[in-house]
This record gives sequence, structure tokens and C-alpha cells, in this order.
Amino acid sequence: MTNPMYPSLIPRYVDESWFASDQPVDEAAKLNELEANHEIWIRDAQYRSVDVHTPQIVGTVDDDGDDDEDGHEVDEDDEEEDDDMEDNEEIEEDFITNGDSPSGPL
Repeated sequence: MTNPMYPSLIPRYVDESWFASDQPVDEAAKLNELEANHEIWIRDAQYRSVDVHTPQIVGTVDDDGDDDEDGHEVDEDDEEEDDDMEDNEEIEEDFITNGDSPSGPL
């Protein structure tokens, strides 16, 4: 037993593993190995991207297939719309020139 007033002068047991130095490592060789592995990885990635084929557009798709090849096909609905537009234009012209409403006096 040691008295706190008088410390022991005998050295304590010290584990040798605390003072064992690291094994010598050649850092340049390790760095060269890492760089070589990285270059191989980059080269493999480049070759993999070359092997991937992107799909090519072969042809176009028709919108709905009901159009005439010449583009001159006219539907009945289109004719009715044209007639309605002409009627509206005539009414506007009458209103502008005559100054009264197309329906007549109220």
C-alpha cells in the first residue's frame, strides 16, 4: 500500500504494445496502386458506356390517321364553323355601318 503523502518510486508495469511503432509503409507504392486502380475503373466505365446503344428513331407516327394525304379533307363540322364565322362577321359589319343592333329595336 502506498501512502498518498509519499509516492512510490518504483515504475509501474507498462504494456509494450502502447509503444510499438507502426510498421513501415511505402506510401508512394500505395499511392501508385490506388491511382492504377482508379485508372482501371475509369477505363472500364468508358468501355461500358460505349457498349450502351441508344435507341434511334426509325420513323414518325401519324397523329390520328384520319387526315387526307393531300391535307384537303374538310369535315362537315369545319364547314359549319366557317358559316358561323361568316355570319358573325356580317353581323359585326352591319352593326358598325348601321349603328344599330342586329336583332332590331327592343
